[in-house]
Amino acid sequence: TSTFNVSVEMAAGFGGFNLLKQADGDAANKVAEGTAFDVTVNYVLPNEAGTFTGWQAPGTLNPDNKTGTTTMKAELGKAVAYPGTFPAGTKITLSEDPASASPAANGYTWGEPVFTVGETKTDTFTVEDQKATAVTLTNTATLTPVPPNPEPNPNPNPNPNPDPNPNPNPAAPSPTTSSPSPAASSPSPRPGNSLASTGASV
Repeated sequence: TSTFNVSVEMAAGFGGFNLLKQADGDAANKVAEGTAFDVTVNYVLPNEAGTFTGWQAPGTLNPDNKTGTTTMKAELGKAVAYPGTFPAGTKITLSEDPASASPAANGYTWGEPVFTVGETKTDTFTVEDQKATAVTLTNTATLTPVPPNPEPNPNPNPNPNPDPNPNPNPAAPSPTTSSPSPAASSPSPRPGNSLASTGASV
């Protein structure tokens, strides 16, 4: 953080606030210097704005002439005074969208902002007469978890169950076992011996 001195002219019956922005968390040292956030200031006046002579309502004043909204920048590590005053008794509610961080988070994420007034964690306070209320805004930066490396494939073979008898040519039919040739016919009887010999020789 940096120390600062600021002079804000506060007429009787008016007051203001200053905002100190800081970071916390395991990634706080990774946040870029000069990171800035948009802070929204919602206010509720104690009376209609027209009753405060010479005072101009900041930002957008709603049709009821008592409520309105304005914004301011909060830079990390620095304190900044809101550039204006509010009537004493004005109720201020602060809010911040961590997604408005510029530059954007890289390697870490922002948690929900925490506003502190004095020793109390609160985003709401009441403006005091000729006094600047000190507000601290803390954002927690958390390192983005790095996914572990995937485990190597224990089986380098992409086909764990290969076919033991692959057919190199899927279009060709599988080989078949040929049947043995029929047995050769018995030799025919020799000529002249087709009939058995009978009787006596002459």
